[in-house]
Amino acid sequence: ADAKRILEFTGCDLVMIGRGSYGRPWIFKQVEHFLETGEEMEEITLSDIAEIVDRKTDEQSNAPVMMISSAYGFINQSEKYSTDNAGSSLKNYILLKKGELAYNHGYSALRNFGSCFTLEKEEARIPFVYHCFSIPSQNPYFYGYYLNCGIFDKQLRKLVASTARMDGLLNISYSDYTSIKVKKPSENEQKELA
Repeated sequence: ADAKRILEFTGCDLVMIGRGSYGRPWIFKQVEHFLETGEEMEEITLSDIAEIVDRKTDEQSNAPVMMISSAYGFINQSEKYSTDNAGSSLKNYILLKKGELAYNHGYSALRNFGSCFTLEKEEARIPFVYHCFSIPSQNPYFYGYYLNCGIFDKQLRKLVASTARMDGLLNISYSDYTSIKVKKPSENEQKELA
């Protein structure tokens, strides 16, 4: 809307977008969408498109035991702890499949309100404390990037019932997390941005 207002007011041919694009490369598609249609991209809650994944792992599974690193995304637990330390709790782990997402609602210096990543491996066994979900009719790689870029911190800050618990987890439930408002670009826009 600002770009259109500036174009009309000044009569200029171009608008430069500076710091507004930092961490939000889709802003160019948002502006293009508005200039072409005169409408903002649709805004929805994440729960409108997300479906919870609560599939328990099969004890016979050979899928890697993974966790989320706020800096690197999914990593093998053994990369952090020199071994898979799931032990007897492994039976409670979630079996996540390629293209499904997990939100680690743990505080870190890099991501104060947790990290959300899309699994790129065929499948993985991940801790049951993560909020796992799929986005069946949308591009999961776009949403994995989009949800992890920090622009939702303001919304998430309002949801945190208290500071991090002793185990470092934030008190953000699955239903709280999926109540955040997100933009819903078209399929083609999602594909281009992913």
